[in-house]
Amino acid sequence: MTTRDHINGQVVEVQRGNARKHLRVSFETDVELEFDGTRQPGRLVNVSLGGAFVETKPCPPINSRGTLYVRFPKVPGVCEISSVVRWSKNDRGVGLQFLALRPIEVWAVNKIARSALDQNRDT
Repeated sequence: MTTRDHINGQVVEVQRGNARKHLRVSFETDVELEFDGTRQPGRLVNVSLGGAFVETKPCPPINSRGTLYVRFPKVPGVCEISSVVRWSKNDRGVGLQFLALRPIEVWAVNKIARSALDQNRDT
């Protein structure tokens, strides 16, 4: 089941009923990816404590290690998250697994998820 809402001008969608370890929340924002010393633009589509899906072209190869640069609401500056590409979707984008999140990044992802759940509970 999927529900959709807006938080601070961002599209947020909560996905339930899958076998993922962490709650995945759609949260759309522009990002940059850096793999093999090359930066490229992308669009974060959803995020969880374990990773994210980012629309980008060209897609970095599976098992590539790199950095996701993203701005989260109420977090100063750009977050730099070490990641590895776990899967690719029809050359549309990549599924990233986060290798390590700083406490502020854990707080930001949890706040996005909590806000989405609270807003969906009210509807």
